[in-house]
Amino acid sequence: MESHIILAFINTTIECRRKRRKCVRVVPGQSCLRCQKMDKVCPCKEDNVIEPDNELNYLKQQVSELNQAIQKMEHELKTLGTKSPLYIKNNAMTLPRSAIDNLLYNWKVKINNGCFTIETGIKSIGDLLSQQPSLRYLSPLGNYATRLPDGSSALIHFKLQDHGGLFSLAGKIIPKLSTKKRSDEHKLLLGHVMFSSRRLIDKLVDIYFNCHNIYFGWLYESSFRKRYSQLKEPLDDLICASLCCYVCATPCDHLDFNAYQRRDMCDYFYLKAKEKLLDQFDDPDKRLENVIAINMLFSYMHMTLKLIEYDAYMTIATQICYDLQSEYEAAKAQTGIDYALFARHFTQMFCVRLTLDCIANKPRSRMPSPMPKMDTFPCEPKETGEYLQVLKWLNEVYSNPVMDKLEEQVHLVFLGSTCTLSFDTIFKLDQFLTDFRKTIPKELQLCDDFFNEAKCRQALDQSKDSVAIFAFLHFILLIDTIYVMILQPVPTNDENDILLQQIQQIALERSSQMSRLMLYGMRRLCQLKSTSRCQVVMISAMIILYLIDLLVLQCSSTVEAVVIEGQQRLQECLVVINTIRGVRREDTLPQLLDVKRDIRDFIHSRKVDIDYYDRFPDPWCALLHDISHCFL
Repeated sequence: MESHIILAFINTTIECRRKRRKCVRVVPGQSCLRCQKMDKVCPCKEDNVIEPDNELNYLKQQVSELNQAIQKMEHELKTLGTKSPLYIKNNAMTLPRSAIDNLLYNWKVKINNGCFTIETGIKSIGDLLSQQPSLRYLSPLGNYATRLPDGSSALIHFKLQDHGGLFSLAGKIIPKLSTKKRSDEHKLLLGHVMFSSRRLIDKLVDIYFNCHNIYFGWLYESSFRKRYSQLKEPLDDLICASLCCYVCATPCDHLDFNAYQRRDMCDYFYLKAKEKLLDQFDDPDKRLENVIAINMLFSYMHMTLKLIEYDAYMTIATQICYDLQSEYEAAKAQTGIDYALFARHFTQMFCVRLTLDCIANKPRSRMPSPMPKMDTFPCEPKETGEYLQVLKWLNEVYSNPVMDKLEEQVHLVFLGSTCTLSFDTIFKLDQFLTDFRKTIPKELQLCDDFFNEAKCRQALDQSKDSVAIFAFLHFILLIDTIYVMILQPVPTNDENDILLQQIQQIALERSSQMSRLMLYGMRRLCQLKSTSRCQVVMISAMIILYLIDLLVLQCSSTVEAVVIEGQQRLQECLVVINTIRGVRREDTLPQLLDVKRDIRDFIHSRKVDIDYYDRFPDPWCALLHDISHCFL
């Protein structure tokens, strides 16, 4: 029995080897070259050899399939040529059509020893460059060059101070402010007596739609008012309670209350919203409502330094958004009021998520791709559609792979870590940002040269379009962020010192220029307040916080010129932020004004007065001043 098994195994092995032999015939009907060289006999017909006539037909079929594949590739190239983004076409970043056609039809297909080879005539990239002398098509904005250099040039490291930027510093303090549990029953009872009147809530709803909803369009006014009119107890509705909290926590000239009154109102409305949110956070029918409410609560949570608690809310909102996005994509139902509101809140959620990543010392969240498409409603104000157009453009900018990688490095600097860029990337930064500037919608382009400070100031003076200035400020902020990142190169050796000094000098000039332009632009925006309503104040308040974050980094530099420039701008920002947020000295308790708080002790001390900042009407503004004074 055992001998039979061995014999069967040997026969199987011989058969497998015989079947696995591959014959390579140049001329059908003759022995193949491989068999002649090995002094073997070609397998006969019963060993599955293709007859000469059939082999010729087989090769013809392969040639036909190859021709079809080439034609398909030509078609795809032409399709890509017609579907290239507008900014690529305008900048002549693709090869001329005649050059592409010439390259394609010069290809030669040959059969050698039964194998197909294609000779394109292209031996190096120089053969392609001869067709297009300009190197602009190699811009990182192109479809075929969307990655940063991966070791092809020298790597340079950058690092400022270990404490990082403003939000990172705040993140070292805020956890110490969020440890004490307080009873909220007295606030709810007092608030119910003072702030639950229908007349007051009606006023807050009107202020929201007249002043705030213009910017983001977080709510669809007609459907909200229809539901609101049917509510017996408005504050039992999550959206309504969150809206009231948002209005009281956001700067607005139409809110006729002092700072402490606004704070008391905020506290009450927040507790009502929180109570409702905890009741329905896991209700599948209330998911979009929960996301809207969580986004609206950010102003209050930011003002009161409750950002660790808010980080938990934002985690819930993030998961809900991803679930809703999957459902919308699966159902292919990306229209209607609910989807439009979802897309807007998805964008807002991601922006806040990035800020919380700095405060919580977390890795940078990955930007979803693609972002939901934001559409406008026919009955919405024209300004809302224009603001959404800017946000769409910003989504495109930050979703670009090169920008995404740059922002990853920026995040490291904000956390106080070391970032790394290649020299090639630094060398191309100006051109890279100039290419992005050309993607701004034409009707929103304020100036064609962002690096010309005089020209930008003149354009700002002449413009009365708050939306165009809004787009301008966002792009200036982006440029400033990137150049602040490379303010402090880490020295390596004497040979590179001159190169690092040049990089540092360029970064100083660019970042200082952008900071000056941002302050100038915000002042110009505030001058338009009478014609553009209160949303310009809200826009300025949002942008100036990110500017202060950058200025804190500048003031942390070891270069005296950088520090002096940063301190000057930081002092100007503190004046502006007080004006925007309506913070007045007379609104602060006298005993708080007498306290001199050294923020360094606050960071390193184990014993912290956790109630100190909570006694201010605007705790964030008080903390901001204390942090800033460390660098002045």
